[in-house]
Amino acid sequence: MMAGWKELINRRILAAFGLLILFWGGWPPGLNAQQKLAFIPGEVMDLGLQLEGQELDLVWKMVNISQETVKLLQAKPSCGCLTASLDRFQLAPGDTGRLMVHYSTVAKLRQQNKMVTLQLQDGETINLVLKSFLLPKEGTLRELNYTLNLGQVAPGDTVRMKFRAPEVYPYPFFLRSIEYQRRPPLTTLYPEVTASIDSLAAGDSVEFRFVFPKEGKKGEKWVAGTGKALYYVMFCRQRVGNDNFRIFPEQMNLKWQMNPNLPRPSEK
Repeated sequence: MMAGWKELINRRILAAFGLLILFWGGWPPGLNAQQKLAFIPGEVMDLGLQLEGQELDLVWKMVNISQETVKLLQAKPSCGCLTASLDRFQLAPGDTGRLMVHYSTVAKLRQQNKMVTLQLQDGETINLVLKSFLLPKEGTLRELNYTLNLGQVAPGDTVRMKFRAPEVYPYPFFLRSIEYQRRPPLTTLYPEVTASIDSLAAGDSVEFRFVFPKEGKKGEKWVAGTGKALYYVMFCRQRVGNDNFRIFPEQMNLKWQMNPNLPRPSEK
């Protein structure tokens, strides 16, 4: 008799919860109407900007929003950088549990999308996604990973672009070199790249100058059409010396439309 009353009360509570959700205009984040479990902070946990080399302990809270008992078999991570464990394997209607995840960001950089798959006894699976953008501990300009379109240029032109160091870095870092990546066929006809400053602190800006020589060092001439060049920009923790510093090469992909007949700025 008592069990029947408890079941009736649970059903009424769940029904009231559903009406409240509809009244407020839909399901809150992490609450899927087709699922038995709701997750806090949501089925996608976005950590935003993080530094490489951290050991992070994270928790998903699970709530059984169905009218049936949910039985969990295991939590399976998508890679070796994650370990996952459950504090409960059976959740009655309205019960809560926790999914604990340990995330190692060692030797990982840039955008990372990891997954933990929950396997239920009834054969269903639920995928939880962990997102982060990992920056090197010792600093670099992540913006330089993108292809830079310099637009229309002519021999002798100089193009300038500014970049800003992310605020997340706790210390200055230094520019060691900007190296052109030569690929066959070998040529000396490529833009020369220089930087306005050789050290950056968090939030500082640097201006890169891309100079198109009138001809190559071997007398090569520019031709009309789309041009491409790849550079490695090297940053490190120390200005000089080789003790206890790491160099992070960043790819700078340049793209331009060469028009040898384009008037020079002074002629426009």
